[in-house]
Amino acid sequence: MLDVTPGGEQLINMARSWDVWFPFWEKHQNRILYGTDFYAFPKNDNWKVAFTRRPKLIRQMFETSDTHEYFDSKFTGVNLPRSMRDKIYRENFITLLGTPKKINYEYMLNEAKRISKIDNKHSRFADSDLSYMLSAIEEEKYD
Repeated sequence: MLDVTPGGEQLINMARSWDVWFPFWEKHQNRILYGTDFYAFPKNDNWKVAFTRRPKLIRQMFETSDTHEYFDSKFTGVNLPRSMRDKIYRENFITLLGTPKKINYEYMLNEAKRISKIDNKHSRFADSDLSYMLSAIEEEKYD
């Protein structure tokens, strides 16, 4: 399996030579998964912008043939056929792992609070990152 988490510059370079890359994507469309490899976000009011940046890049690349900008690079979307996008976004995941269960946000929030009280975390940023995420979750009132 392969997921679509390479760096933005790698995806943009693929788009620039899509005639070379499309046969690979077409041949392996049943083995490609959606993923964003998102690992951090700023601790300020711009966290939503950072949090959505990579998914927005993926959608612009796969769902349009328009020209877009990602940081300081311009690229043209490759507009994958809908059937390929459906496989990458959803169907291949379900084939691999089954239908996902609905997220229990109350349980997730309670577990995050419990974990935040544990000493000796492996990262010196764990407490501040977890506290920030907890406050963001509580503010959003997810359904």
